[in-house]
Amino acid sequence: MGGYDLDFLDTAEVRRRVVVPVVSSLVRADELEELVVEVGRNSFPVVGRENWLRVAVKARGEWIEPPRRWLVTEAPEDAQWFADELYDLLRDELAESRLAWGELRDGTFEVLPPGPTG
Repeated sequence: MGGYDLDFLDTAEVRRRVVVPVVSSLVRADELEELVVEVGRNSFPVVGRENWLRVAVKARGEWIEPPRRWLVTEAPEDAQWFADELYDLLRDELAESRLAWGELRDGTFEVLPPGPTG
């Protein structure tokens, strides 16, 4: 299970531990084309100095993105909380997409443990 051990600035680790398991539980391998996990500014024009975590999924030619981004701070995040929220948001967005219109997909996922550091 997760814990406060997820650094949003380490997008490779966020992708490996949380995003890939969550997305794989909702989008089949033959549907998935691209997965974006990035940190940057939230809006244009840039307002403030905060960085935000963005997750986007391209499946069968359509970009599907949660309706929110997550503020990146120096404090570690709760990996399970983030995974559960991402799952709920992507599940809702998928039901409104061309890919899975009206289909409320269910899946199971497991947050992976932290990888080796250093």
